[in-house]
Amino acid sequence: MFVKVAFPIPTEQTFDYGVPAAQTTAVAVGKRVRAPFGNKVQTGYVIAVSATAEVENPKDIIDIVDPEPLFGLRELDFYRWVADYYLYPLGKALQEILPGGGNVRTKTEKILTACPTTAVTTLTERQRLALAAVRRESGVSRAELTRLNRNAPPRVVRTDPPAFKNDVSSDLDKITVTFSQPMTDQSWSWTGGGDTYPEVVGKVAYNATRTVCTLPVKLQPGKVYWVGVNSPSHRNFKSASGVPVPTYVILFATAGTDGKPTEIPADMLASARRINQAAEAGDSAVSPQSIPVIVKTEPAAFDRDVPANLDKITVTFSRPMTDRSWSWTGGGDTYPEVVGKIAYNDTQTVCTLPVKLHPGKVYWVGVNGPSYRNFKSAEGVPAPWYVILFATADADGKPTPIPDDLLQRARKINEKAKKVAARAGAATREE
Repeated sequence: MFVKVAFPIPTEQTFDYGVPAAQTTAVAVGKRVRAPFGNKVQTGYVIAVSATAEVENPKDIIDIVDPEPLFGLRELDFYRWVADYYLYPLGKALQEILPGGGNVRTKTEKILTACPTTAVTTLTERQRLALAAVRRESGVSRAELTRLNRNAPPRVVRTDPPAFKNDVSSDLDKITVTFSQPMTDQSWSWTGGGDTYPEVVGKVAYNATRTVCTLPVKLQPGKVYWVGVNSPSHRNFKSASGVPVPTYVILFATAGTDGKPTEIPADMLASARRINQAAEAGDSAVSPQSIPVIVKTEPAAFDRDVPANLDKITVTFSRPMTDRSWSWTGGGDTYPEVVGKIAYNDTQTVCTLPVKLHPGKVYWVGVNGPSYRNFKSAEGVPAPWYVILFATADADGKPTPIPDDLLQRARKINEKAKKVAARAGAATREE
């Protein structure tokens, strides 16, 4: 018997190990094992058990850490999706998701056995997960409930000024946000910009319990302000265990010089209310169905005979996107010359990049990337990284070869995007 193990290290590779005869009945997907790794012993997660190995004469595991699995095949499928979407190695994703990383020892103790049989529609995401666990197992361990609680996102409990207040005193010299649990110190994402973001006049800081963060500001009378607590692409407000707080908006206005309230534009109110309602409902964590996926690109990825007179590159998404927000990524000799304004179509589902191409040339054009995720849905959810790797036909009209190393890199990136698309119920076309 053999196992495939994912270690919490910065690589996507997994490793095969043999299982000693005495341990074959105890090994299972979801358990941690200790195994020789280089010149040391490393703890990793069993993600597959099989009768054969992909390598010859693999080393044996040393021992099995957990008496009961920390996750099953269904959870593993979801964890793989999380790792793919966030471009994170599976082993490290498991270490972050599971309680205490790789060093927790669990003790199974069934403590809940009853649950409602009727539909419940007002539960938060964390409560739904707990209820599903109880129903699935006819009882749930203390360790599993602890995991659900520990890895639940922190919530915004209170802000000063409150969101949507339109007569805030312009003498207010700080904006504060109070969280439901201690946060990571020296880590925050106060987000926004332009004319609606206040002037910052001091150092951002947490209180002693790290539950209240203060932004020192100078406000002006009769003015509307939009101050974000995190955003889809900036998520440094996070709990002590590293879980980001859902995006929340402190949209407010100061009273005018006459002390009267200042009107907040209806479109800003609607947008902020939608964001905050999602955060308060516990549903702002990314779900597969909320992700915009790439349905089609022109040219198609891996096409080798694209006409050099093609004057635009387009990407079609499965849902409307945020207007004037994109991340066409790449650079150097493989990035095309941009010759016009980038724009979406009327439905916000197709984005066009005007270009000038040359014959017999290889191009790498990214849709988002590990550090650039501004292609995002109207709800603010980023699209997965995808690469339009293609080549133009040469002057004779013949296909241009694409280097193998570029092909392998792009295919690996796009395979992850396709997995995300499959779980979202959409399909990315590569023709």
